[in-house]
Order: sequence, then C-alpha cells, then structure tokens
Amino acid sequence: MTKKKIDSIKKTFQALTFVKEAGEGGIRPAAFARLMWPDSPCWNNERRCGKTGTAKGMGMFCAAGQYLGTLAKKKGLTEKQEKSYFLTEAGEAFLQDEDNLRIATMAALDETGPTEVEAPAEDVTAEDATPAAV
Repeated sequence: MTKKKIDSIKKTFQALTFVKEAGEGGIRPAAFARLMWPDSPCWNNERRCGKTGTAKGMGMFCAAGQYLGTLAKKKGLTEKQEKSYFLTEAGEAFLQDEDNLRIATMAALDETGPTEVEAPAEDVTAEDATPAAV
C-alpha cells in the first residue's frame, strides 16, 4: 500500500471519528475545522467577507465544508440538515473495518515517533569483575 493511500485512510478515519463523536446533532463545518486542523497556520490568513471587511480563518471553514462534502459524495456522511453532517452506515462500517483501524493506529504511532526502550543493566557481581590491567 502506498504512503498516499495510508495517509488518505488515516485522515478519513480521523474525520469520521470526529463526526461520530459529535453525536446526534451532527457536525457543522466550523466545528469540524477546529477539530481537524487546530494548529494550522491558515487560521491566521485573512479572507474577504462583504464589501470592506475581512475575517481571519474563514478559509478553514470553507476547506472543512469541502472536505465534508467530499466524504458525503463517497457515502461516508450524509447532510440531513442544512450544513450539518452525520455518519452513514457506510461511514460506520469504515470505522469498524479492522484493516482501516490498524492502518490509522499505525499512522498515529508513526507520528509520535519510535519509543526507545533501554536495555536492562546487567548485574555485575564481584566474581565477574576482572581487575583492570595496570
């Protein structure tokens, strides 16, 4: 499996998990953007709104709406109410698939980096120690 496919599965898994955790009310693009990309530098970008105004971070809401719409086209989500997205049976099946769970878990472990395990110190007794040559 390619790295691009693994990244896609990981991001889809993460997005569907956020939608599932949102509960019965569904999730709107603004809330999804804050969950999915909390540390993105794009939150500081200004976007025009209205004739003379600008607002910071508005592009993130648009990106979230587009991402949720893409997942809806893939049948993982449905838009029942205006701009509120809910998990479908296909989305739930994606989250329950063991292969997807394994890939998402492996990718999460890769992000945190390898954990180094120190070898236990060997017990050295007086009998095993050899005097240093002088």
